[in-house]
Amino acid sequence: MDQLGINVQGLIAQLVNFGILLFLLSKFLFPRVIGALDSRAERIRESLDKAEQVKSDAERMEREFQERLTEARREGQQIVANANQIAQRIHTEAQEKAGREAEAFLTRAREQIQRESELARTQLRQEVAGLAILAASRVVERALDEKQHVDLIERVLNEAGAARN
Repeated sequence: MDQLGINVQGLIAQLVNFGILLFLLSKFLFPRVIGALDSRAERIRESLDKAEQVKSDAERMEREFQERLTEARREGQQIVANANQIAQRIHTEAQEKAGREAEAFLTRAREQIQRESELARTQLRQEVAGLAILAASRVVERALDEKQHVDLIERVLNEAGAARN
């Protein structure tokens, strides 16, 4: 082997050294490196699991938020609809009350007009009676009994009122 340029003793010494180095490395260094690599792989796996868990929690929370938002919108629409119904009912009640009050006012006004009209007629009759008595007494030039004049005037007015109706 010398002819090939290989030193057999050097080759054997290097093989023994390599074997010892390989033994020492596999006994002391490789388990630590493999342990560190396994530990790192486990941490990465745990981080990925946590990230997946956080992602699923975030998606779940997003769904819950959307559901709550939808429910809140639905409740808001229901509240608005109820408020509109209440407002419509109050408006209708107010219109009905105003109508009743207006009708009552008109009834009272008509009654008051009727009373005032009756009062005016009565006062007019009395004034006409007084004027008729005054005119008759001047025409006749003598004083008549006022009771007789009032009766006479009442009869004339009643006949005139009956003829008009």
